[in-house]
Amino acid sequence: MHTEFYVHKQWLIVEILKNGNLQDKDWQKIAVASGEIAESAGIFIDDTPGITVGEIRAKCRKLKLEKNIGLIVIDYLQLIQGNTRTKQS
Repeated sequence: MHTEFYVHKQWLIVEILKNGNLQDKDWQKIAVASGEIAESAGIFIDDTPGITVGEIRAKCRKLKLEKNIGLIVIDYLQLIQGNTRTKQS
């Protein structure tokens, strides 16, 4: 039954998007369904703006300890900020 629920939610999202006539209530449906799919599949999404490499590392280590994650996918590498350490002469 778990798999059927997952497939049904994916179908709902696809049908709403294919229709093209999205209303405010549709965005709410998409948000709820996406959250349920991510939660049931064990997907964790972090969209923190301006995150640094160190912050990513800390969050990944925490997820590994708490949820035993096995894969990390990072999109938009160009948006990650470097550490702000400066060298003193």
